[in-house]
Amino acid sequence: MFSIIGGRNFQRGQQPVLLYFAFISRELKSSNKSSSYSTISQRHHFKLTTVVSGFAKPKNGKYIPASILHGKVGEDAYFQAHYVGELKSEKPFAAASAYVLGVADGVGGWNEMGIDPSLFSNNLMKNCQRLVKEGNFFNDKPMELLDSAYYEMELAEKPIGSSTACISILNQFDGKLFTANLGDSGFRVFRKGETVQRSLEQTHSFNFPLQLAVVPSEWQTDSRDMPQDSDNYEFTVEHGDIIALATDGIIDNVYDSVMAKEIGNLQNGPDTPNTDRLQACADSITHKAKKNQRNRDYLSPFAKEAQAQGINFMGGKEDDTTLLLASVSLIPHGKKALEKDEL
Repeated sequence: MFSIIGGRNFQRGQQPVLLYFAFISRELKSSNKSSSYSTISQRHHFKLTTVVSGFAKPKNGKYIPASILHGKVGEDAYFQAHYVGELKSEKPFAAASAYVLGVADGVGGWNEMGIDPSLFSNNLMKNCQRLVKEGNFFNDKPMELLDSAYYEMELAEKPIGSSTACISILNQFDGKLFTANLGDSGFRVFRKGETVQRSLEQTHSFNFPLQLAVVPSEWQTDSRDMPQDSDNYEFTVEHGDIIALATDGIIDNVYDSVMAKEIGNLQNGPDTPNTDRLQACADSITHKAKKNQRNRDYLSPFAKEAQAQGINFMGGKEDDTTLLLASVSLIPHGKKALEKDEL
């Protein structure tokens, strides 16, 4: 049996890595991986300083400290990667230099079947991170990166579970930001205290987001969301912009205007914030999310949408919460950024 994944015909028994490079060769004429080196890189390049903040939802009314240093926050997961591209004759298809960020929210309903939802989301993000580090991605096609990461899990038929996903790729030499979003996680770009770009939530119905899934083999279903169902976005960033990727623990509980005001405090002058200031801002936003989640009198974004759907609900929505903030710096030609990346 043949299946269609991202426009690719492949047979289930084939290896994804071989298929991936075959796909690259077919798409080479339309790929812009190396074109950015010829002109823009001679003038300047972009650098990201990235921080993460978050917390796992409470159990039995108590918050349990979560390690956010290893890509996992409760049932949420995230990754950060920086690929330094090199044009070499022996590797003509290598991706150009880019920063790649991603978040995923494991669907908690699997707990009822005794399945840990965090395994799926964490595995998906780790696959994405590895592919980036290997240079096995297109700089302008985050959906393809998500597709390749998910396909590996499909082939292995594990881990069982499902999650939303949002992947952003910032090209270091032209400032183009490409994002694929599936479900109700998402991204925002803030400039001078204003939201200048954002994703839209994807749902089948209220509180039922689109999601990638690997289901038990005995389940017979052809109705699944796929990476190709992602919404795709392209945006050109500027010096001083701040990119935010977040799971719905943020999006359901903190309005964009509140995030914009917090982040705007970092965008008052020509200098970009250092890591400490950026981290403090991220922590402040997640603190607001935690406070709002437990406020039964708060008209949260989640409650507002529920009421619009005729559902009598008031207050915040308790959930695992993950926020990545990435500050964009423009490094002029001839000036090197710090050798150690602040991802």
